[in-house]
Amino acid sequence: LPQWRHFAWLWYEPLSKVGKAEPKTKETLTALKKLDLKLGIVSNTFVHSSSLEKHLEQLGILDFFPVRLYSYEFDFRKPDTRIFRTAAERIGEMLENILFVGDQIDRDVKAAAKTGMHAVLKAAYTNAGKKTPKGAWKINQLSELPALIEKIN
Repeated sequence: LPQWRHFAWLWYEPLSKVGKAEPKTKETLTALKKLDLKLGIVSNTFVHSSSLEKHLEQLGILDFFPVRLYSYEFDFRKPDTRIFRTAAERIGEMLENILFVGDQIDRDVKAAAKTGMHAVLKAAYTNAGKKTPKGAWKINQLSELPALIEKIN
């Protein structure tokens, strides 16, 4: 199994060099932790968790996310509401107490809202020029999130 993980990393490593964290990501995550928030990741992916988590570790942000759900581990993926419900169970919060941040309007924002979560659309090429769904907030950078949360509260 360790050899398989090594090969998975060899395949993923070039992608990890392209996938960079936004400026101020660590500072933003630190600010969110200071607000006593529980953070998690819900990702539609076929990439093995060992590679994804190695990448997050290299970026210095893995430990901010004690709950990580990767769709390949389930029989469902976003926008299926079951993955959002599973995330809520694992993070130990009621759906209405969760703020889900995503860059896909249908798979992330609308699906999270349909499940009962609050939703934030993170500006990205995946939603450029599209209207933010009713009831959702929009941010351009992750660094805007702490101020948005304080405003919401």
